Amino acid sequence: MNIISSNIKLSDYFDNQLNSRFSVRSILSKIKNEDVIIDFININFISRSAAHELLYSVDKFAEKGVKIIFKNLNTEVQQMLNKVDSCKNTNNKYATYVNKIFFDSEKKLDDFFLDWIKLENSIDEFADSAADKTDEKLASKTSSITRLTDDEILELFPEPSDVKKLFELMKIVKSGERKNDKINKITANSEKLPVLC
Repeated sequence: MNIISSNIKLSDYFDNQLNSRFSVRSILSKIKNEDVIIDFININFISRSAAHELLYSVDKFAEKGVKIIFKNLNTEVQQMLNKVDSCKNTNNKYATYVNKIFFDSEKKLDDFFLDWIKLENSIDEFADSAADKTDEKLASKTSSITRLTDDEILELFPEPSDVKKLFELMKIVKSGERKNDKINKITANSEKLPVLC
């Protein structure tokens, strides 16, 4: 059984976090061919890249017969190491593809951005138009179950939430309860029900 003779206390080198692969490499460069304990006392955070570098390096040292043991890991650091460890053995390599666009002139660049601005404005117009059509359909459905016309519904209840309140009111009015119970419910829910002016 190997006796671990070396102990690296990370808080002697870093404030309270390991943020980069370089920081991990700088610490691990101190390890020779002997087992070591890495003490995480007062280390509150490890970045994903630092965790990956640390676990990768631990595996490389293990191939040489050097054992690295972690101690005093807080919950967040342990969770990050577990998350990275669970992903490191997958063969999936994800890459981000960035399409490059080249412009022959400044005018073409300006035209490109102006087209995007026009598209953004068009999208806003399309969204407003779709909302208006939805409101019109809602008014049409509401008018079909009341004696109000579509225009009257839109005028009295300009917001869809107002139409929902109308349905709540209609449920109370159409219920089979006694008149006094209906009046009490309407009074009790007056804040939630539509205001007709």
